[in-house]
Amino acid sequence: SLKYLLNSAWLFHYGEPEVLPPANHAETYLSAKAGGARDPAGTDWDDLEWNLVTLPHDFLVDRETKRCYNPNHGYRPRSTGLYRRSFKVPSSSQGAHGKVWLEFEGVASAATVWVNGHKLHAHSCGYTGLV
Repeated sequence: SLKYLLNSAWLFHYGEPEVLPPANHAETYLSAKAGGARDPAGTDWDDLEWNLVTLPHDFLVDRETKRCYNPNHGYRPRSTGLYRRSFKVPSSSQGAHGKVWLEFEGVASAATVWVNGHKLHAHSCGYTGLV
């Protein structure tokens, strides 16, 4: 099987972006449908202000240290970081029955993987892989 390394060209945002609630019934209905996410998991989320990073990436390394924070976290605050990556899978690369596998070799703390607005998997084990 073919493998593509996707370590480069990731977009990163520190913290939780503001997500506006649906304005009416139609927006509420559409946001509940698969692929209709109105947050960064959605395919049309504006990420022009996000930072370009290469994996592996530790977003806490650049944060300010303070003695009041947990020494096990390097005296840095615990927080949320969001990553996005676009890619196209050639039809010739798809496996049996059109399946494509995504493998993450190590994800710290917690991760939720979305593809094209569809939630695929939630993973809450630190520094372990997920497929």
